[in-house]
Amino acid sequence: MSDPEARANRLLRWYPPSWRERYGEEFEALLVADISEQRQSRRRTVDVALSGLLARLAAAGIAGETEQHTRLGAIACLGGVFAVLGVGLSAQLMIGWQWAPPSDPATTVGLAAILTGLAALALIVALAAAPVLWSALRTHAKGVRLPLLAFAGGLAVLVLAGIHFAPHWPGAGGHAWNAKQLAPGGLAAFAWAATLSLTSYWAHPAKLATFPAGQLAWMISAPFALTAILGAAGTIVRRTHLSARALRYELRLARIAVLAMLAILGGASCWILAGNSAPDNLYATGTIDLAEVAAMAFILTWHIRATDHGSPPALPATDSAG
Repeated sequence: MSDPEARANRLLRWYPPSWRERYGEEFEALLVADISEQRQSRRRTVDVALSGLLARLAAAGIAGETEQHTRLGAIACLGGVFAVLGVGLSAQLMIGWQWAPPSDPATTVGLAAILTGLAALALIVALAAAPVLWSALRTHAKGVRLPLLAFAGGLAVLVLAGIHFAPHWPGAGGHAWNAKQLAPGGLAAFAWAATLSLTSYWAHPAKLATFPAGQLAWMISAPFALTAILGAAGTIVRRTHLSARALRYELRLARIAVLAMLAILGGASCWILAGNSAPDNLYATGTIDLAEVAAMAFILTWHIRATDHGSPPALPATDSAG
């Protein structure tokens, strides 16, 4: 392989395998010719990289023209990651709420908005999951058995670890300063335990070393359990055959979920913009919080793009009569 061929081959790796199989040979020939004429070109590298990333997003069902089931699977994964980040933020705020009220009303409003959005999102997920699981189990969809096992296994690990570490919740032993319990303490403790890996302590090895070994092990392994759950959920959606009516139903729910996600993101933004950690630094914001909110905004953008792209499949005449 000559140098232009090797460089063209490396650039081609920005694209997903499915795209390379279909267009790779022709595109590589064009790249070889262009590299032979102009060996160094940052613009060419950037253009290829951006186009390749867009092709990967399209292959994942997030952008471009893709099959409807693939798009819904991507939407499920995006929504799941967004929910995990929202739960992590709410768990942090609930620790402070357990001990004292925030001095800034914006933080109270933000926490209420986050919890309301999470409750609405949980209901939407339940409504969306029911027909998918029913169809997958009823029709014995091909290739769904292993994802179902991975989903169940990851969920079992998450639940068991959450129950085990929940008693160590920093809010334990605190008391409600008034009757305004926005969420049950047990649920808040479980949410904290399930999202232990979302912490700024990763940037402070000395403090991290003081954590119990079991807690450190869970903080390291929790992302793998969450990845198994979310990845399996997206795969189940992609591989389960849904009728045109069911696809329209799922897409409507995905669009309604945008409202819940906006409430969560808006609540988190209120807390961060308030910029007040009083009292006793209970509501302090850090770099990890800013990163999570930025990631949630990015995910929401792609979620909206995925739900708004194209029209849902039309219902056949026989379906509408039924």
